[in-house]
Amino acid sequence: MRRVAFILAVLAGAVRFSSLLHAAASSVLYVAATGSDSWSGRLAAPNSGGTDGPLATLEAARAAARKLGKEQPRKIVVQPGRYFLDKTLVLTDEDTGLTIESAPDAGACLIGGRMVTGWKKDGERFYSTSLPGVKEGKWDFRTLTVNGRYCRPANCRI
Repeated sequence: MRRVAFILAVLAGAVRFSSLLHAAASSVLYVAATGSDSWSGRLAAPNSGGTDGPLATLEAARAAARKLGKEQPRKIVVQPGRYFLDKTLVLTDEDTGLTIESAPDAGACLIGGRMVTGWKKDGERFYSTSLPGVKEGKWDFRTLTVNGRYCRPANCRI
């Protein structure tokens, strides 16, 4: 009889431990450069059907983490890649217990700014592009990063 009670206690503990592991795993959200903000964020990489996988932005991951509630610790794991934050990621008391971390051995890089596209050859050695909003004073152009290196702009025509 004691042996049966012991086995039942072990099984009950295993079920509880399994549910705790599931709860812990379900509170982890992933962000990847190959992600989509329409996905759940519960997978570290896109599934084979391309229907679910990591989120694309920290803002979407923060919103998904808030939906999980503050009752359990939550974690956002950022996969390798460059992530442009065109506005400040604001954390409030809703984010208590939230950890944002880089994946182990990942080269995740958060860049506070916008990616500038539309570059065209301008002469023999230079490139140029239009920056809508700079001339109007809607956003500030302070630094330029090219291939991971900070560069001084050749000429800012504002």
